Amino acid sequence: MPEDFIKSLEMVESGKRKVTLKHLHVMPIMKMAADPETRKKVNFAYESRCIAENIPLLEKAISLRHKKAQILSYPTHSDFVTELLMARSAANVRRFLTELAEKMQPLWAKEKKVLLELKEEECRRQGLPFDGELHIWDVEFYKNLLEKQHYKVDKEKLREYFPLDVVMKGMFGIYELLLRLKFEEVENPALWHPEARMFKVTDSETKELLGYFFMDLFPREGKYSHFCNIPLQPVCRKQDGSKQVGVVAVVCNFPKPTADKPSLLTHSDVETFFHEFGHTVHHIC
Repeated sequence: MPEDFIKSLEMVESGKRKVTLKHLHVMPIMKMAADPETRKKVNFAYESRCIAENIPLLEKAISLRHKKAQILSYPTHSDFVTELLMARSAANVRRFLTELAEKMQPLWAKEKKVLLELKEEECRRQGLPFDGELHIWDVEFYKNLLEKQHYKVDKEKLREYFPLDVVMKGMFGIYELLLRLKFEEVENPALWHPEARMFKVTDSETKELLGYFFMDLFPREGKYSHFCNIPLQPVCRKQDGSKQVGVVAVVCNFPKPTADKPSLLTHSDVETFFHEFGHTVHHIC
């Protein structure tokens, strides 16, 4: 594993590093941990989160959904929820997915063959037995290895081109240019955490206030561990004719900067950041 990933992990009293089941820790391990047993263990733990609590809840939800569909004279819950969608029925969805899977199968067989060849080579290098199977905990690791060896794409090296502050500045600049907006950070706002930041959005030509957004970008204990956009107040015209502006929170979990290194994003992180910020601008404008 890369040294900066190891350093980013919390040190516990025993002197060991703490690995959580958050996406920020799991995905790098699945992509870069050479030991297949480590990947298997992490994958199993990640996919089994809250299994004792969730299985009864899932069974109850399935039963209640089916009961509701029966009361409304639908054969299944899937038929109920697809009736007003483009698919129109569960049978159409099933047909589409079956046809798509059949068309994709030759492509997957070709890719799987390449990944298995990589796995055989890696097993030989590590002195491990090759079982001829591509397990779920193998896929991300060998896809990453394929990109590095065959296409010379080193995603860890690419992170050096995407410091968080540089990405934010570039992203803001694009939206400001395209939509005639101005983003200004609000100094010393009273927010839920010192790391959270607040920004004001105005029309760059008329100077009209359009809304506010918050950015909470780094992981911490008790915080939602993935990425999302949370509308807090909608844009609307009040009864007295005044305008209520939009307010949004952007929640991310990028690697925290250290004393000697800024927060560096993967290309996928950059795409996710633009995606979530697009929701923000859509809600405010």
